[in-house]
This record gives sequence, structure tokens and C-alpha cells, in this order.
Amino acid sequence: MNISNRIRTVRRAAGLSQEEVARRAGLSLKGMGDIERGDIDDPHFSSLVKIAHALDVPVESLIKEEEPAAPLAGGLPAWALTSDMETFSQRVSRLSVDDLKRVAENLIGGERTLTLEDLPLPREERDARVINFARVMFVDDEFKQRGVAPPPRFTVAYRRHLDELTPPPDAESLRDADHGSSEAG
Repeated sequence: MNISNRIRTVRRAAGLSQEEVARRAGLSLKGMGDIERGDIDDPHFSSLVKIAHALDVPVESLIKEEEPAAPLAGGLPAWALTSDMETFSQRVSRLSVDDLKRVAENLIGGERTLTLEDLPLPREERDARVINFARVMFVDDEFKQRGVAPPPRFTVAYRRHLDELTPPPDAESLRDADHGSSEAG
């Protein structure tokens, strides 16, 4: 993935328009559009620093070369830690089933995913957990698409996190349910 695609992907993931990023970065809308479309294939580093700052990401995340696709022994490959879900999904879809299982195990064994209790966390920490949860969801979907069962530990952890994200019923709903069952008895 080239710089222009990385910038576009990060901008969209942040929910920002080109105009908003250009304004935050102090660039013209035309210049921002030219960079994002790849019309400027080697933008000035100072412009990339401004764009990275506007997107609240390290400049390295916009200019780094892609890592090899093979998972690293004992952990996640560097590409699996990206917030760029397009890169993540492309890489995961090319993995062998064994490598997919290793990535699944490492995802649930590493960084915490999202729970309802995490919502008041500071933005950076909460966003990291949201991204990790999105990775887990994509891996689960990849298993389903291939018709392959994920590792049991992955399934249990994923279900636990889904349960944690389901808001508990409010007290009134519980009271109404209890009242209805006591009338029936």
C-alpha cells in the first residue's frame, strides 16, 4: 500500500473529510487531494508530518514499508498490529489455515479487546481496543467464510467479549419480566 492509500485509509477510519484534514494540517484542499489521489507521488516530509499530526497518528504509520506477510514465531506479525483494516484484511485472507489459527490465538492472547467498561477510557486507549476488536471480528469472519472452526480458545474469548459488549437489561425490564412470571404462577 502506498502513502496516498495509507493516508486515505487512516482519514476514513478517523471519520474525517479531506477538507477537515487539510484545515487541521494547514494545507490547501487541492494539495491534500493531490497527495491522497497519488498525483503527488513523493510528498514533502513536512507535509506528511502535518497530515499525520492532523490525523493524530505517528508519521511512521504513513510512510513505513509493509512488513512481510508471514506470522512471526511466538506473536503477531507487525502488519497485524496496523489500524489499517484494509491491509489487515488483505493479509489475513491470504494466510494458510494454520497461520490464521496462530494469528487468532495471538490476537486474543495479546492486547485486550473492547468491553462496555472501556468506553470511558481515554480516546487513544479506547481506540486501540476498538481496533483490536475489529481485528478479532474480521478473523472470526474469515474462519466462517472458509468453513473452518477457529481454535476453541479464540471462540470462547470472542464470545466473552461479545457478551461484555451487550448492555445488561435495565432494572425496569427485569422488574416487568419478574412481575409477568409471578402473575403466571
